[in-house]
Amino acid sequence: GLPNVGFWRVTLAVERGEGGKVRELARDIDPAAVGSRTRRAGFYSDLGRGLATDRVHRQEAVAALRTAEKLAPQRVRTNPFVRETVRELMRRARRDAVGRELRGMAYRMGLVR
Repeated sequence: GLPNVGFWRVTLAVERGEGGKVRELARDIDPAAVGSRTRRAGFYSDLGRGLATDRVHRQEAVAALRTAEKLAPQRVRTNPFVRETVRELMRRARRDAVGRELRGMAYRMGLVR
């Protein structure tokens, strides 16, 4: 259906290195219209990865990645692309609310001790 087509557009934008486009592409997508939690987690993972490429949207990136983690924790925590995104965000995080959320997710992924 249309939501899945939207999911794929977001995925393709991230894979092509066009992370700046994902916010616009995701605007009209209703993830709840897709029954699969795993598929929705994949969408939020890709959305987070794309948003993370833009400094202005890093807080939204962390929120999207947390949503993905809540939907499918094992799948998200072991995804090498998500792990690399979290690792990179950790390098840039300050000690603020986003940093705490991010550090918690990184801890659950085994990226920090």
